[in-house]
Amino acid sequence: MSNPRIQSLRVGVSGIERWRVEDEVHLPERGQQAPLFLPETRPLDAILKRETLEEKLLGHLVPSEIDVELMKPRVMTAARHALRDHFAGAAGQGGPGAGALTFAANLMETEVELDAEIQEALAALLRG
Repeated sequence: MSNPRIQSLRVGVSGIERWRVEDEVHLPERGQQAPLFLPETRPLDAILKRETLEEKLLGHLVPSEIDVELMKPRVMTAARHALRDHFAGAAGQGGPGAGALTFAANLMETEVELDAEIQEALAALLRG
């Protein structure tokens, strides 16, 4: 019992009636070698427990090495002032992201103010 719809799908080559030598196609005897595939060996944990997006972003936001000079209060204060001025200048130029740059400049302004308050409090503590 064969279905006529399936019989019509049986299409293929049943034989070769006309064969010429020039029809025969051969690969070149000496071709380029394919690159050798060697699997990368990694621990199973590195494959199965990949970093999440949050972990990847954190790796980009937090530098792996912090400049030792930034640990000095004077240098950190100067860096905060420079960043605030840079963000404010970029926000003043307009363009895409001006709102985010204004927000960043306001955040850095708050950081500068808090830094000044901390320095004043430390100076008061040292004076007694």
